[in-house]
Amino acid sequence: MTQFVSRWCWRKDLAAYRGLPERERAAFLVFLEWMENHRLRLKLKAGREAAKVFWTEEVMGHGRVREDWQLDQWSAAVSWYLNWLKACRKRQDMRWQLQPPLVSYTFVSYC
Repeated sequence: MTQFVSRWCWRKDLAAYRGLPERERAAFLVFLEWMENHRLRLKLKAGREAAKVFWTEEVMGHGRVREDWQLDQWSAAVSWYLNWLKACRKRQDMRWQLQPPLVSYTFVSYC
């Protein structure tokens, strides 16, 4: 018997989110991919602390100077992401833990 496992996907939720124009959703996607790759590389749990580490090291670290528009857009992207995590927790949707499901069956849905 084949089972279907649904995984969280902030990418899909962002794509479906209508509170932002398409151009901003695309910018958020690029930034959040950067942030998620950093988090995964450091094996951090998704959340505010991982976002702080990313912001300190990648956004502001090494004496980097960023444009005001970048900081505004990127902080809005982080806020969206943290609100998304909060909404997942509130729904008691344990997908927010961002752990791959342990499965022994053949079909798994990924982003």
